[in-house]
Amino acid sequence: MIFINKILIIEDDLALANGLNLALKETKNTIVNNIKSTRNELENNKFNTNKIVMDNFIFDFDNLEYYVNNELIELSKTEQKLLEILIENKVITLSIEILINKIWIDNLNYVDENVLFVSIKRLRDKLEEN
Repeated sequence: MIFINKILIIEDDLALANGLNLALKETKNTIVNNIKSTRNELENNKFNTNKIVMDNFIFDFDNLEYYVNNELIELSKTEQKLLEILIENKVITLSIEILINKIWIDNLNYVDENVLFVSIKRLRDKLEEN
């Protein structure tokens, strides 16, 4: 009788192991499918690597689309550069000189500080008007 009980216990353990094995296979299949789906989305460029969502703002730097309260706003090239630089450096204070050098990097001529201040004012107005 002890032998039969041990056989039954072993059969129960095998059934449990088979059930766990099936559950592991299903989990593995789910993970593999998720990876494939993510890879396909990346290959089809459905993921936007340079998209910032904050409060009521969406800044899509890859597609050059900027939204305030779900309304598309138009930004000049200078305003786009300024916005991106400010977001990338949001935890530090940038000097006027650094901002000018980063925004007008390809400009060999002197850029006056007032040009920066006007760009900041215009960007602020566009972001706050909505």
